[in-house]
Amino acid sequence: MKKEINSNSFVVIANTHNPSVLSESFLLKSGIISDLQEIKQDSLIITPQFSQIILLNDDTIQLDSGRLNIVSKFSDRPYIMGQKYCKSLEHVKGSAIGVNFEVQLTDYDFDEWFKINKNDADIKCVEKKFRYLNCNITIKHLSTNTVSLNFNFHYDLHNSVLGDIELDFKSEWNQNQNKIDLFIKKVF
Repeated sequence: MKKEINSNSFVVIANTHNPSVLSESFLLKSGIISDLQEIKQDSLIITPQFSQIILLNDDTIQLDSGRLNIVSKFSDRPYIMGQKYCKSLEHVKGSAIGVNFEVQLTDYDFDEWFKINKNDADIKCVEKKFRYLNCNITIKHLSTNTVSLNFNFHYDLHNSVLGDIELDFKSEWNQNQNKIDLFIKKVF
């Protein structure tokens, strides 16, 4: 069986995000980017209601008043950018952080695993959901030998100031990747 992480995301839920804060100067000052040349200028959207920045490497940062979403195909980029964003906001209170991974598994016979009744090959399950530790997992049957697994790790912040969060983002990110591997071993 082969495993590939297709994308990673870091989500911060708060009631008082200010989408217009995602200016180019904020991105530089907070260290989220190191050079303005990293931004795809034609995709830059900054408004009071919604902001979106797409970087040349296709990392995407979206912000509205309730949610920051950072998506990347590179394994550690979302948590690094998310941590820098949180540390830069000394007055915004957050309610939750989500750390998400989209994983694709191939080279395994998933048809048998998704069968409802082994005597009736026409009836198949196309999606299964699980709860594992602090994670919600959805497994989608894409083809005979391919599934997509979406892992959503959830952390309650209890209205904590984002700049004061004591969560070790890197350690949690690494532990979550280990939990993914353990889950896959247990299930398949």
